[in-house]
Amino acid sequence: MMAVAAMAAAALLAGCSAAPQATPDPVGTSSTPASTPAPSAPPPPTAEPVVPEPVLPECGAAVEEGVDGTVAAQLAAFAAGDYRAAFRLASESFRASTDLTGFRAVILEGYPEVAAAADHRIVECREQGPGRAIAVVAVTGQNGVTAQLGYRFVLEPLGWRIDGASTLGTEAVQTA
Repeated sequence: MMAVAAMAAAALLAGCSAAPQATPDPVGTSSTPASTPAPSAPPPPTAEPVVPEPVLPECGAAVEEGVDGTVAAQLAAFAAGDYRAAFRLASESFRASTDLTGFRAVILEGYPEVAAAADHRIVECREQGPGRAIAVVAVTGQNGVTAQLGYRFVLEPLGWRIDGASTLGTEAVQTA
């Protein structure tokens, strides 16, 4: 994406340079263009410039506690088999995009560690602005596998709600 933007910017800048044009002959004796050497084009970039990603601020204690409480409550609801309670912890926009049956199927088929969690911890939490946060959460399932999930949260009138989650990776953990 950055390479495309860099090329587009270079093309735009190149299009802005003055091309040699015929200069009027003040005396009217010549009808040929002035012989001005053409400006040389800059050499093509050899590597894409590195642009640092903006760093979001870490969550404050209240935000982190709020999102952790929401994750804990949803995991407890899944463990109890109460998918309706777990679904209520999703954001309004998420609930509008699916129904309870679809939600349950997605969790059971795609997120076994979440469906039967033994433990979880917030690895990292970042605020995206007022009432919005993202977090990396490590969820260890009863199957002995720890999944790293990226969660999106929104603050709604009833508290922090999960606006989506995706698996970032999994690893088996050694059990005694």
